[in-house]
Amino acid sequence: MKIPRLRSWPTVLSGLILFLGVGFIVLTSLFLSPLLSLSYPERGLARVAERTVRLREAVQRVPSWERPLHAFCDPSLGTQEELSQLLEWHRELVRLSKNPAVLYNLPVIMTHAGVLEGESGWLEVLDKQTRNWLARAPHPVPLYGLLLRAAYFEEPAPQHWAGLLHELLPPDGLRDRLEERIAHKNGEPTRADAIRKAEHQAGLRILWRYRLLTALDLALLVLFGAAGILFFSRSPEFWRAGPASVPLPWPAPAGMAVLVRGCALGILLTLAFAFLPFASHPAWMPFSYLLWTLPILWLAQRALLRPNHLTLRQELGLAVPLKQWGKLLLFAALGLGADSLGGWLIGSAGSFLRLPNHWAESFDADLVFGAPVAFWSSLAGIVFVGPFFEELIFRGFLYGTLRGRLGMSAALAVSAGIFSMVHGYGAVGFLTVFWSGVVFAWVYEKSGSLWPAIAAHGAGNLLYSLNVIAMLRMS
Repeated sequence: MKIPRLRSWPTVLSGLILFLGVGFIVLTSLFLSPLLSLSYPERGLARVAERTVRLREAVQRVPSWERPLHAFCDPSLGTQEELSQLLEWHRELVRLSKNPAVLYNLPVIMTHAGVLEGESGWLEVLDKQTRNWLARAPHPVPLYGLLLRAAYFEEPAPQHWAGLLHELLPPDGLRDRLEERIAHKNGEPTRADAIRKAEHQAGLRILWRYRLLTALDLALLVLFGAAGILFFSRSPEFWRAGPASVPLPWPAPAGMAVLVRGCALGILLTLAFAFLPFASHPAWMPFSYLLWTLPILWLAQRALLRPNHLTLRQELGLAVPLKQWGKLLLFAALGLGADSLGGWLIGSAGSFLRLPNHWAESFDADLVFGAPVAFWSSLAGIVFVGPFFEELIFRGFLYGTLRGRLGMSAALAVSAGIFSMVHGYGAVGFLTVFWSGVVFAWVYEKSGSLWPAIAAHGAGNLLYSLNVIAMLRMS
């Protein structure tokens, strides 16, 4: 094995750049609100709140035998804590909106929060807030207060209230709820019944999509169980299908030096690309992964692979005979099932312990509101491009290199920890991504190929995308 002679100062400088980059991500996730990463968070939060309230009410109308199933799959669904969390997110957005540098639609956000307070029965809080709006708030905030008081208190609606409501608030389910309540109290039963019927139909559509997604999640658990039984019926060596070198054949210090240099170069390329005029176009989103992965691949090819007559396909187990692909599918099913089960357990524990799991951390506005180009570009990046390159770097190079110096358990933990940190999520998100990193690395080592990890990662991201599309994008 030819070991490259790499000067120390470029590696040290690259390490400093990498430390600053990862440190920026970690500090941002610890001290800054995820809302600041979204262009129009009030629109996204309104959609999340609207669909949550409608699903909550639809689930309350299902047969009694079905409710425990939904409670098992999503322990927070329909609870008071769920509404409290929605309201806290709105209050966080209100606090941010008071910053002159943040241009959010403050009156609309405050009104949405008022609707949630009214629907949750916190009328004393809503009464105090709306009285303050009427007494001291600048125009047009008092108008929103009048509409809320007409909906939730025994006060007359302002003249031409329907036109005023449609002028002040964007069309969404929270505005419909406000309009239905005012119409009912204002003695307009025809309008109120029409709105209530439309809301009921919208809730049923969301409920049926939620049922299909729940059935899909349960089917994954069955698939995971079947794949696990099949896997443990034979020795692990029997199922190994690929020729991957785990650990990778070069010394760990040389591999880590290449990774550090490549990551630092990728950070610099990403920063430079951000200043280009077309960088913000959604069609370029999938290509952003290339900016931080190509430098690593180029350096590895130049310093590690070519001098030793090695190929990437062989070392990472990407060249697998067709007859072995059945085994790879088994490992992909194991990885996807274990990832889904672990994610559900972590989410359930987070709900029980009331750990923060912010809606904006993984919210993709292009999947929810994007035009076709933005939507399909985002979907391609999430399902295909992202999983391929992330597995190539974090499992193939990082885990494979660490495995040469550390034991399997330590290499799993360190590589998964780094994988989690660069995502910049909170506690629940960090643990969920950490678990995914452990599962995908285990699948990679035991199968001898990176393909099952790529497939499980992509399938998991596809399930996430289907949830977002079904629950937030579709009408």
